[in-house]
Amino acid sequence: MDSASSNLTNLGCDFVVATTQASINSGMVQFIDQARQEVQYLCYLVNPTTGDLEDPIPLEELMKRTGGISPFDIPKGTPYDDPRITACTNALFQVGIKMRIGIPRNVNPRDLSIVNLGQNPRSVDFNMYYSDITVIENDPVKWGYSGSWNIWEQPSDKPWAASCTVDLVRSNLSRNLNDPYFNDHRDAKFQLMSALEDLSDTNFSLQQFRLDWMPTKPRDDVNFPGMDMKTKAGGCLVSCLFKGYLQFAHRHSFPPLAVSAVANPNHDPSLYMTATGDVVNPPRDSSGNPLSSPSSSEQAIATLNYIGAINHNRVPDVSGFNWNWVRPEDVNNKSGVIAIRRNVVAQFFLDALKRLAPRYMYEPVARKENNYRLQLLKGEWLSDATADLTNDDSSRVLHIQAGVPPSEPLQSWDDQSNGMEVYIGQGIKYAKVDIHPGYSCDVYFEGQQVRIEQRLWVTAAVAAEFPLQNRDYAEHKPFDKYLTEKYSLSVRQGGEFFLDRTSCTSDDKSEQCWEYGGSDSSDAESAKKGFFYNLRQMMDDLMPAEMSRLNICQPNRFIFPGAQPFTYQDPFFSKHQDLIASIPRLNNYMVSLNPDPQTTPPCVSDRLFNHFPKLALLAS
Repeated sequence: MDSASSNLTNLGCDFVVATTQASINSGMVQFIDQARQEVQYLCYLVNPTTGDLEDPIPLEELMKRTGGISPFDIPKGTPYDDPRITACTNALFQVGIKMRIGIPRNVNPRDLSIVNLGQNPRSVDFNMYYSDITVIENDPVKWGYSGSWNIWEQPSDKPWAASCTVDLVRSNLSRNLNDPYFNDHRDAKFQLMSALEDLSDTNFSLQQFRLDWMPTKPRDDVNFPGMDMKTKAGGCLVSCLFKGYLQFAHRHSFPPLAVSAVANPNHDPSLYMTATGDVVNPPRDSSGNPLSSPSSSEQAIATLNYIGAINHNRVPDVSGFNWNWVRPEDVNNKSGVIAIRRNVVAQFFLDALKRLAPRYMYEPVARKENNYRLQLLKGEWLSDATADLTNDDSSRVLHIQAGVPPSEPLQSWDDQSNGMEVYIGQGIKYAKVDIHPGYSCDVYFEGQQVRIEQRLWVTAAVAAEFPLQNRDYAEHKPFDKYLTEKYSLSVRQGGEFFLDRTSCTSDDKSEQCWEYGGSDSSDAESAKKGFFYNLRQMMDDLMPAEMSRLNICQPNRFIFPGAQPFTYQDPFFSKHQDLIASIPRLNNYMVSLNPDPQTTPPCVSDRLFNHFPKLALLAS
């Protein structure tokens, strides 16, 4: 099950922006790799009285005690009686750790799960990777055993990672993006402010969904391939790796997982996100149940989902979805999807077609001052007309109806009180008629297209004499026309949905029941046929709805995964008629093969922000 199974109606969500774990990790890889770090050296001395390790000291301090010898320059396999090892032992050196935060160089970055989404939207499992790790343990001569100089290194194909649970929190964000992350990443700040310029005439507030490292603790159930975790060095390693990341997080603010803009619009709240929430969706099986032991490729399609509400609607309490948003085979091409509830989209069509429909809503009148000649008035919404969104399992999403359905029989003429008296000809002059114009419009969401079906008809009965005799009664449908339009969905630059008409076909199923020019005939039969002819002439032909821009709420104006503007593509309707579009890969960052620390790339100049005077004014 994937996004084709989306059914937001059952959950009450107006729209969803779902981002995959793989996409989140791609952004984390870029952030960690670009924040190039110096190599850290931690040296542990043993307390000669207790035998316990003391707090680590810098390598420079140790080398003062060893006469300039660095334990990290002593290769694996060096005999224990080597004078360099002896110098380290005399300095009470027992454990040394060399490490550098970064992306392991011999591993495909897409195989690294830095962030692991569980079922709790309030926390994630975070794996802390290092590009280089070397561990030394000096095990001196004692109790008759020869000493050993042990060295462990991170395997090139199985990188070590210390794990911890990091809380996710929502916090307010100033509209000028005065935040440690954005202040350090001015290019990201510029891009986001550029995207927010579209909301500059609207009252809105910003929130960020971010990692909170303050209450974080390392997990004890770690296993480093090839490392003896029972040694003193093994006990030090987890603590060192964890503290290294805490220091890193303090120096380099992690990017927000998302920034959201909640609006309080002055007009048409259907076009704005007025509330938001979030939920994690774990990978699921074909029945919609969470996988108990997902593989790495299956875990990659877990999604962090941002739920948006429009029209000041309430954000529903959703624990997850019964489908996957992205298939495993698509995870390298898609960062996620957006989904908009069927009724949100259908409401746009309903509003537009309700403005169109009155031109086809006819009301028959025959006034005495006009010698009872028949007229069909139009242009007003009739009191018996209905316009409703549908919520059944079919692809039809709305139905507009005016007039008696053409399948229903006309009223029974049992006396002269039924019908309306009109003038139909010189010979008959006045007759009783029963006229029922009708109009219907249905819209269908099917695959990648929208289908609009209109029908306009009039059913009429006429009796020329009273008391009624069968030969004087005629009932026909002199006008019954259909118009079917099909539109394909597309996405234009900026994320607007458009409709491109691919076909427009008409069909005439009117009954051939009239004669031209017979309305003033003295012959009863000809006069009745002339009446049907004149009635047909009063009806207008159906015209195309001429849809183009789909003016609905655009999720990419309000939700920014990874604090990045995004767009979407390949729109289609799900099996339950939700509008779906895929988010192309947001981040195709390539890890540098150069492990040397580098300075931060040049920032966007402050003068570029002068291009956005409205935001500058709002932020001041």
